[in-house]
Amino acid sequence: MSLSGSGTATIGGSTLYQLNGSIGLSAPGSNFGSASFISHRSLINNCPLTGMQADIAVNIPDLVAGTVHASIFSTANFSFDTYLQTQGQLGSALGGASARVSFRHGSTDSFSFSVAVSNVMKIPGRITLSRDISASVTIGPWSGSTHFFLCAA
Repeated sequence: MSLSGSGTATIGGSTLYQLNGSIGLSAPGSNFGSASFISHRSLINNCPLTGMQADIAVNIPDLVAGTVHASIFSTANFSFDTYLQTQGQLGSALGGASARVSFRHGSTDSFSFSVAVSNVMKIPGRITLSRDISASVTIGPWSGSTHFFLCAA
């Protein structure tokens, strides 16, 4: 198994500092993913702004693959986005099940998510659970949906 990384620093203009870095994780014949990071402090209209961002690519063979992006700023703004999907034998059994989550905190807040599976164990159909706790199901020729009205954000 190997772990590798790098980093650079930048100073100049309205950028007081910016540090960039990356890291990778792998084993012979497999790449488990990588991440890149940015930490910075800048002057925006003569006001300092500090922030950190991370982008992560996940790849666990025969299990799951996807991406994650997160950022946070000294203004108390925060964001998080992720998308993951099953792969390999698990992905085949679950029909490529996927999950997506997005959260924003700033002058307004927002949250959304969805989870979906299709053709579980090769049975034709799809099940989806999404953002406002609503659900739909299709199995063979039958289908239905409902809206639960449980959550407001």
